[in-house]
Amino acid sequence: MSSFCDPAGSFNYNRFLEYMRQFKTSEEREEAIKKAFTMLDKDGSGYIEWNEIKYILSTVPSATPSAPLSDEEAEAVIQSVDTDGDGRIDYREFSNMVKMEKKPKK
Repeated sequence: MSSFCDPAGSFNYNRFLEYMRQFKTSEEREEAIKKAFTMLDKDGSGYIEWNEIKYILSTVPSATPSAPLSDEEAEAVIQSVDTDGDGRIDYREFSNMVKMEKKPKK
């Protein structure tokens, strides 16, 4: 079990970002990104698809209690990461998103 899962085995986005910050070399960070991508790509297709994206987005903690994202909100998030427009997140897009991620303000 990786350190960015909670005890129930769910993906914890903030814990993942903290985990990513500990790496000093790009090789270590790249390996951690690969492991996270593999974990999130639940069906092993090589892409994080709509249903997997909805799951991830529903587990990302926010500063205020909120309902799960609507389809329109989830679509906007996907479009911001999905640079090739195919409606799913490939490894390169996921890696780019992680590397650009900033810690959310509290």
